[in-house]
Amino acid sequence: MNKFRNAGLARRLSVTLLIIALATFYACRGWALGVTVDATCNIYGAGHAPPNDAPSVGSNGGGIAPAQISLGDLGNPPALSLYATGTISYCPSCGNNGPDGDGLIGAEPSYNGISGVTNCPERCLMAVFTSATEPTNPAPLSLDFAVIGTDYTRLAPQLNQMFFIGNGLSEPGETPQVIQVPAGATKLYLGFVDGNGYNDTPDWYADNSGSLAVTIATSLALRIDFSTGRPGIWVYGGSGSTNRIEYTTTLPATSWTPLTNVVLNTVPTIWYDATFSGDSSRIYRAVSLP
Repeated sequence: MNKFRNAGLARRLSVTLLIIALATFYACRGWALGVTVDATCNIYGAGHAPPNDAPSVGSNGGGIAPAQISLGDLGNPPALSLYATGTISYCPSCGNNGPDGDGLIGAEPSYNGISGVTNCPERCLMAVFTSATEPTNPAPLSLDFAVIGTDYTRLAPQLNQMFFIGNGLSEPGETPQVIQVPAGATKLYLGFVDGNGYNDTPDWYADNSGSLAVTIATSLALRIDFSTGRPGIWVYGGSGSTNRIEYTTTLPATSWTPLTNVVLNTVPTIWYDATFSGDSSRIYRAVSLP
């Protein structure tokens, strides 16, 4: 798991992002993580200890444990956004597909305390939040994506309730989808559903290949571009949201100076700091406004 150059600080009443610029070099503190999700990652292993972290109901392979992200490493945020790229294949003759799946729609069953899903793209990237308590039956109800839609803007899953991630973007416009973190969640798991016609799920992971690269970030995120000689602040967040950009020159800070409010009519939106005059250090943060 690698830390990406993004930033995030969770606050009690708002989401705050912090980014540090030092002359022509910047270092970012805070919260965005990158993880590789192998095509053999078994989402039904979420929250379970070995050998149940890669379960199989048949003899064709339960794959490996799902990719695991500690929410503490992200500052225990109230919401997340994900972005996935890459291709996977479910068998040597199946061809490749991206994070959104292969275009077929199916229903996957619950297993060992983890819910299934209904009317969801097959072979797509899935996710589950768990708590410190190992999942047990009965599992939560399955989410129906014929009702929700895969282009949702915001989703609030329960603990142990599987949900569709895909590439993490809502069409049209490729707006980052926002996932609300359920109360009590300590970990996020990423993986796939597989089985023989999905009737004997989980199974048949052994012939899968490929992987996805996934970035997991707090739902408000910043990136800095210094290529023009002045800081350009890229702001990522919910479409239509308003976020105040502030700065200070030292940490710990006793006060922050407001610079501007950025309305995300497009995501991301870039704002250039015309007040920057070659400070030896400038620390930026974004505060999500009501």
